[in-house]
Amino acid sequence: MERGLVMFDHVTVAVGINDEKSPTFTADERLDMLRAVLPSDDRLSIVAIDGLIADYCRAHGVNAILRGARTMADAATERQLALMNGHLQGSVETVVVPSMDYGYVSSSLMREVVGNGGSVSGMLHPSVEQHLQSRLHADRP
Repeated sequence: MERGLVMFDHVTVAVGINDEKSPTFTADERLDMLRAVLPSDDRLSIVAIDGLIADYCRAHGVNAILRGARTMADAATERQLALMNGHLQGSVETVVVPSMDYGYVSSSLMREVVGNGGSVSGMLHPSVEQHLQSRLHADRP
Protein backbone atom coordinates (compact mmCIF):
# COMPACT_ATOMS: atom_id res chain seq x y z
CA MET A 1 0.00 0.00 0.00
CA GLU A 2 2.86 2.35 0.80
CA ARG A 3 4.36 1.86 -2.66
CA GLY A 4 0.95 2.30 -4.24
CA LEU A 5 0.36 5.59 -2.44
CA VAL A 6 3.65 6.88 -3.87
CA MET A 7 2.44 6.09 -7.41
CA PHE A 8 -1.24 7.02 -7.12
CA ASP A 9 -3.33 9.74 -5.48
CA HIS A 10 -5.70 7.14 -4.06
CA VAL A 11 -5.46 3.39 -3.51
CA THR A 12 -8.44 1.11 -2.98
CA VAL A 13 -7.61 -2.24 -1.43
CA ALA A 14 -10.09 -4.74 -2.84
CA VAL A 15 -10.96 -7.96 -1.06
CA GLY A 16 -12.35 -10.34 -3.63
CA ILE A 17 -15.32 -12.52 -2.85
CA ASN A 18 -15.09 -15.78 -4.79
CA ASP A 19 -17.65 -18.48 -4.02
CA GLU A 20 -15.45 -21.07 -5.75
CA LYS A 21 -12.72 -20.70 -3.12
CA SER A 22 -12.73 -21.66 0.54
CA PRO A 23 -10.75 -18.93 2.27
CA THR A 24 -9.64 -19.29 5.87
CA PHE A 25 -11.37 -16.01 6.75
CA THR A 26 -14.63 -14.48 5.57
CA ALA A 27 -14.58 -11.30 3.52
CA ASP A 28 -15.72 -9.33 6.57
CA GLU A 29 -12.92 -10.81 8.67
CA ARG A 30 -10.36 -9.96 5.99
CA LEU A 31 -11.71 -6.41 5.77
CA ASP A 32 -11.47 -6.03 9.55
CA MET A 33 -7.87 -7.30 9.59
CA LEU A 34 -6.89 -4.92 6.80
CA ARG A 35 -8.49 -1.98 8.59
CA ALA A 36 -6.57 -2.90 11.73
CA VAL A 37 -3.14 -3.16 10.10
CA LEU A 38 -3.18 -0.54 7.35
CA PRO A 39 -2.47 3.07 8.18
CA SER A 40 -5.32 5.50 8.55
CA ASP A 41 -5.03 7.61 5.41
CA ASP A 42 -7.71 9.51 3.48
CA ARG A 43 -6.02 8.31 0.28
CA LEU A 44 -6.65 4.65 1.18
CA SER A 45 -9.97 2.77 0.94
CA ILE A 46 -10.74 -0.86 1.74
CA VAL A 47 -13.67 -2.55 -0.01
CA ALA A 48 -15.07 -5.99 -0.77
CA ILE A 49 -15.75 -6.82 -4.42
CA ASP A 50 -18.17 -9.52 -5.48
CA GLY A 51 -17.74 -9.93 -9.21
CA LEU A 52 -15.26 -8.82 -11.83
CA ILE A 53 -12.62 -6.24 -10.93
CA ALA A 54 -13.11 -4.74 -14.41
CA ASP A 55 -16.76 -4.06 -13.57
CA TYR A 56 -15.75 -2.43 -10.29
CA CYS A 57 -13.23 -0.25 -12.14
CA ARG A 58 -15.82 0.82 -14.69
CA ALA A 59 -18.43 1.64 -12.03
CA HIS A 60 -16.02 3.62 -9.83
CA GLY A 61 -13.86 5.36 -12.44
CA VAL A 62 -10.75 3.37 -11.54
CA ASN A 63 -8.12 3.54 -14.28
CA ALA A 64 -5.37 1.33 -12.81
CA ILE A 65 -5.12 -1.96 -10.96
CA LEU A 66 -2.06 -2.43 -8.76
CA ARG A 67 -1.06 -6.05 -8.26
CA GLY A 68 1.84 -7.77 -6.53
CA ALA A 69 3.86 -10.63 -7.95
CA ARG A 70 6.06 -12.79 -5.74
CA THR A 71 7.38 -15.25 -8.32
CA MET A 72 7.72 -15.67 -12.07
CA ALA A 73 4.65 -17.91 -11.98
CA ASP A 74 2.72 -15.06 -10.30
CA ALA A 75 3.95 -12.68 -13.00
CA ALA A 76 2.63 -14.99 -15.74
CA THR A 77 -0.75 -15.21 -14.02
CA GLU A 78 -0.82 -11.44 -13.52
CA ARG A 79 -0.14 -10.96 -17.23
CA GLN A 80 -3.15 -13.11 -18.10
CA LEU A 81 -5.34 -11.17 -15.66
CA ALA A 82 -4.07 -7.84 -17.00
CA LEU A 83 -4.87 -8.82 -20.57
CA MET A 84 -8.36 -10.01 -19.63
CA ASN A 85 -9.09 -6.91 -17.56
CA GLY A 86 -7.88 -4.76 -20.46
CA HIS A 87 -10.22 -6.65 -22.76
CA LEU A 88 -13.17 -6.24 -20.38
CA GLN A 89 -12.45 -2.62 -19.48
CA GLY A 90 -10.18 -1.05 -22.09
CA SER A 91 -9.44 2.08 -20.07
CA VAL A 92 -7.91 0.20 -17.13
CA GLU A 93 -4.18 -0.48 -16.92
CA THR A 94 -2.57 -3.06 -14.67
CA VAL A 95 0.63 -2.25 -12.81
CA VAL A 96 2.45 -5.30 -11.45
CA VAL A 97 4.87 -4.61 -8.63
CA PRO A 98 7.42 -7.27 -7.68
CA SER A 99 7.55 -8.28 -4.03
CA MET A 100 11.16 -9.29 -3.57
CA ASP A 101 11.02 -9.59 0.21
CA TYR A 102 8.13 -12.05 0.31
CA GLY A 103 8.68 -14.33 -2.69
CA TYR A 104 8.44 -17.40 -0.48
CA VAL A 105 5.25 -16.37 1.34
CA SER A 106 1.90 -17.85 0.32
CA SER A 107 -1.36 -18.25 2.18
CA SER A 108 -1.21 -22.05 1.96
CA LEU A 109 2.34 -22.09 3.31
CA MET A 110 1.39 -19.76 6.16
CA ARG A 111 -1.56 -22.01 7.06
CA GLU A 112 0.65 -25.10 6.96
CA VAL A 113 3.37 -23.63 9.16
CA VAL A 114 0.98 -22.10 11.72
CA GLY A 115 -1.26 -25.18 11.66
CA ASN A 116 1.73 -27.30 12.60
CA GLY A 117 2.83 -25.03 15.43
CA GLY A 118 5.53 -23.11 13.55
CA SER A 119 6.18 -19.40 13.72
CA VAL A 120 5.63 -17.03 10.82
CA SER A 121 6.79 -14.04 12.84
CA GLY A 122 8.05 -11.31 10.52
CA MET A 123 6.12 -12.70 7.56
CA LEU A 124 2.66 -11.62 8.72
CA HIS A 125 1.51 -8.66 10.75
CA PRO A 126 1.42 -9.87 14.39
CA SER A 127 -2.35 -9.37 14.68
CA VAL A 128 -2.97 -11.33 11.47
CA GLU A 129 -0.71 -14.11 12.72
CA GLN A 130 -2.74 -14.19 15.96
CA HIS A 131 -6.01 -14.43 14.00
CA LEU A 132 -4.56 -17.27 11.94
CA GLN A 133 -3.34 -19.13 15.03
CA SER A 134 -6.73 -18.71 16.69
CA ARG A 135 -8.58 -19.94 13.60
CA LEU A 136 -6.35 -22.94 12.97
CA HIS A 137 -6.09 -24.00 16.60
CA ALA A 138 -9.71 -23.29 17.61
CA ASP A 139 -10.50 -27.01 17.91
CA ARG A 140 -7.39 -27.85 19.95
CA PRO A 141 -7.35 -27.81 23.74
